[in-house]
Amino acid sequence: MAARLTAASALRMCIEVSIVVIVRRERENADFVDQSLGFDITSFEPFIPGVVPQLLSLASELDTVEGKKRVIGCLLTVIGRSETRVRANLEAVIRPSDKV
Repeated sequence: MAARLTAASALRMCIEVSIVVIVRRERENADFVDQSLGFDITSFEPFIPGVVPQLLSLASELDTVEGKKRVIGCLLTVIGRSETRVRANLEAVIRPSDKV
């Protein structure tokens, strides 16, 4: 379970770091933003159907509030960056569950 929690944290960090790099460069009024550092949702899209349910499953298995918050934070980041591409997986997110 520790490996899965670390993976969830790493996923969130990868997504958020790309946002910070782009925002920082825009604040510096850079004429060019290196898109190679950005999060490419098109490349990540095939993984969304597996990632969303796995994150929900992990959150339900964790016993600590801190762990649950880390995983749900990752889930929110994935959903936020995935925009409309996550719609097909929303049933898993909004389905009532007494486990989380």
